[in-house]
Formats: sequence, structure tokens, C-alpha cells
Amino acid sequence: MPQPEPAFAVARVEEPDPSPTPDAGLPVTGGRPEESRVGAAERAATGSTGAPEESAPMPESLDGGAVDRGDEPEPMTLPRILAIANQKGGVGKTTTAVNLGAALAELDYRVLIIDLDPQGNATTGLGISHRNVEGSVYDVIMNDVAVEDCVEPTTVKNLFVVPATIDLAGAEIELVPRSRGS
Repeated sequence: MPQPEPAFAVARVEEPDPSPTPDAGLPVTGGRPEESRVGAAERAATGSTGAPEESAPMPESLDGGAVDRGDEPEPMTLPRILAIANQKGGVGKTTTAVNLGAALAELDYRVLIIDLDPQGNATTGLGISHRNVEGSVYDVIMNDVAVEDCVEPTTVKNLFVVPATIDLAGAEIELVPRSRGS
């Protein structure tokens, strides 16, 4: 009997390093001509009103001039986490995750795809042989290995994957005794 497809895939997306407009060239949705599909999806996911955020006013020195910030680093932007989920199998979760990840990587976003399917279709779809990996998402879940130690680069610049192996199929059975306190 074939294993059911997992209910979700996860991708971690970081801001690009020269920052092009992430939604450049995407069609505009109805209702808000200034907003792309990416903006609408982000607004819906975060509950944002879509109003532009006001930046904090630049502090002034006692003599009225701007304060020199010297060697302070620029504030770091947090990564965005996108989850592609559906209970039904065969609806394109893996295909969507791989293609969306590749498209965002081409826009100079750094993308990490975490493959949670024991069949490893996202892993092989990104050109990684699950037989040749030293660590996988199974090791992260079951053996407390740091996720950073399991990341594999792909042939696409800025696109990385935490691979899945068939070992992941047994993780649920192995986790049941742990949840009961054994």
C-alpha cells in the first residue's frame, strides 16, 4: 500500500541581497491596482491592512542635525515562512513548492525548501539524490541534528533543500512511544 503524501511542504524565504522588487512583472489583482498577487497573499497571511508602514523618524542630535549612526549595521529582516498545505494527495504541493522556490531564488531571494515527504520527491526534483546525503529531515526530527547541518545546495543559485529520505516513513511510529513518556 503506498504511503499517503504529507499534508504540507515548507519553504523559508529570505530577502534578496540587492533588493529587486520581489513582485516585479507579476499580474495585478483586481480591487487594488497597486498590489500584486504576492502582496495580496502576504497581506492575507499576515492580516496586514496593506497600508504602507511608516519608518521611524531619524533621531536628531541636540544641535538639530541628524545623528551619525557610525558603524551600526542595518537592521536584519526576518525570513518569511511559506507553507503549502492540503490534505489531499496529488494536488501539486511538491510541484508548487519546488517551482515557487526556484522562481524566488531566480529573483535573488535565498530559499530553503524542507522536504517532509518520505518519498523525497522535492529532494529529487531539485537534483539531490537522497542516497548521497549525510543528513536529512529525519535526523532533524528524530536525532536532534541541527537543521543547518542537513542543508544541501542545489544547482540553482540561492536555492537550498533539507532532503527527505525513506527513513522519514517510520518517524511517526518512532515518535508515539516518546509522546507517551516511555
